[in-house]
Amino acid sequence: MLPILVLIGLFVFKRYYVDDLSDAIANNFQSTDTPKKYKQYNLTSDGTNYIGTLLEFGATNCSVCRKMEYVLKEIRTEYADELNIKFINTNKKEVLILGKKFGILAIPMQVLMNKQGELVYKHIVYISTDDLSDQIDNFIIKTTQ
Repeated sequence: MLPILVLIGLFVFKRYYVDDLSDAIANNFQSTDTPKKYKQYNLTSDGTNYIGTLLEFGATNCSVCRKMEYVLKEIRTEYADELNIKFINTNKKEVLILGKKFGILAIPMQVLMNKQGELVYKHIVYISTDDLSDQIDNFIIKTTQ
């Protein structure tokens, strides 16, 4: 009986989480039938004219990720007009497909994307505010030239 319940659970998980989010990513979250719970993962647009998006993949129970919160707070203040900055909690089931898309090997992981959603910079584990600011500044200079 237990194996049957496990199989049903896997089917439901795949259908309602993985397939739905895969479809949403494929159409860049623009489709009207994208489930509301996935709207938060629209990675390239937030209704404003950002140059790019900075994603911070982490978990609330990770000590290094909590240390990165301070870095992100400073980055948010410094680049509020240029970057769409999002924290992605890797403990959520629907994030599994995003993890596959970006190749998450460890957390925290920072991903910088241009306006089109193309990967520009990726860093795994902790990065200081100065080092991350340098990467963002280089990206902004290249983008505005």
